Amino acid sequence: MEILRNILEYLSIVMGVLVLVRITNDILQIYQQAHYHLSGYKKIFKDYYKFKNKNYLFLAMIPLIFISDKIYGMILFVLIGSLFLVLKKREKKIVKLKFTTRIIRLYIGILIVNSLLATLILVKFNLKELLSAIIILILFENILVFISSCLMLPIEKGIYLFYKVKCQKKLKRIGCKKIAVTGSYGKTSTKAILYSILKEEFITFRTEKSYNTLNGICLSVNENMSKNTEVAIFEFGASEKNDIKRLIDLVKPDYGIVTAIGEQHLETFKSLDNIINEKMLLASSTKKVVLNIDDENIKKESEKYKNKITVAINENADFKAQNIVYNREGLKFEVISRDENYSIVTKILGWHNIYNILCAIAMAKVLNVKKSSIEKGILMYDGEKNRLKLEYFYDELVLNDSYNSNKVGFRNALDTLKMFDSYKVLITPGIVEGGKLEEEINYSLAKYIKESCDMVILVKNKASSYIQKGLEELGYDNVAIVNSFNEGFDIYKGIKKEKILLIENDITDIYKI
Repeated sequence: MEILRNILEYLSIVMGVLVLVRITNDILQIYQQAHYHLSGYKKIFKDYYKFKNKNYLFLAMIPLIFISDKIYGMILFVLIGSLFLVLKKREKKIVKLKFTTRIIRLYIGILIVNSLLATLILVKFNLKELLSAIIILILFENILVFISSCLMLPIEKGIYLFYKVKCQKKLKRIGCKKIAVTGSYGKTSTKAILYSILKEEFITFRTEKSYNTLNGICLSVNENMSKNTEVAIFEFGASEKNDIKRLIDLVKPDYGIVTAIGEQHLETFKSLDNIINEKMLLASSTKKVVLNIDDENIKKESEKYKNKITVAINENADFKAQNIVYNREGLKFEVISRDENYSIVTKILGWHNIYNILCAIAMAKVLNVKKSSIEKGILMYDGEKNRLKLEYFYDELVLNDSYNSNKVGFRNALDTLKMFDSYKVLITPGIVEGGKLEEEINYSLAKYIKESCDMVILVKNKASSYIQKGLEELGYDNVAIVNSFNEGFDIYKGIKKEKILLIENDITDIYKI
């Protein structure tokens, strides 16, 4: 019996540590997705004790604190912990926690905080078993990770200042022309198109992927920027007020592009005016700025700026697109400007990419790039991964627009889907982080979804529930509600006919109810 007890003691402690690690990873994933803003913990605190998040299983561990020294208490804990881990594993997240050096440092801090607290609990309350202390840690791990994050902030600030100074010194030493691209959407694609053009004539650097935060830009410059760089393109992202100002202070760009302004991150910005003011900081901080004046939010601000170059399809602008031919093979159109006209041919999909191309052309002309280089650079560009691109996903052809979503891009993706003759299926969690406009934004999409899709698969969360409501009111009933992308994709694979799938938005467990 003593041997059995010892085995169960060790097994229950190991199980407790595994549950604790899994919960900690889930918390840190959300914190990481929030770009390490402490405001990300609002979602964590809100959801931590909800029964819908399978957390009812670790809440069921509460009574075990008092019987953890009993054999049956240990057995119950191992069973509950095993069930919790199995259910969590089935969630199959698309975006997982990335073990960056920052996360590793934070993990060390969490380990120290948890160890100190567990020791204090055991001594103060005279508990008989370490398992009791581990269960208490599990119940309050959301608070403990938050405390650890706060304690690590001074260290992270010091590390950031070191790399910031290193980045600024490198930029000053190289002395290249610097271009910043911001907007609620279209940033990464515009940056990539502009890079494809400029590299025809300059030694050009761009920040990798969607690196658009302070740390991301510093990392990119310090590790990858060549000393021979002539032009550098930076993507500026913002999820809270003053984010753009901090990036301007870091890079000190010579030129800027504002692609579009919408309700992205309205949950953290609180109002559309705050978003507009934040994005337009770039216009007042550069020698020349390219503005998309078909965007109403930019247009109403554009008159303030004498340093502007305007682009549009519908409005009169310095660079205007016309004679547009748009099909499933790509885009063809003409660009009319004061100096010369351009014949644009591109393989990329989506009406919104016309604006991204216009912005890139306008900025290229600021740098006196030849017409032939502009047209060649655009022709050679074949699109960014996960941004309205045809590709194979587990041997199935899909229209992948999974990176992010906004109401303009969502509608453009649906228009592209309509061009296919196959059975058309949409899978989406809707547009999240819409703040007080989230219901209105998603509800309004139902009309366009009904016109474009033969079947809709909604990943269950608050945003998609508004789409569901809109579809129901329109009499559209071919809707499946799933708990994860993988579950929805299994439904799609089971459709035995010629078909095409649109994946709209980045499906992560952050959006689960």
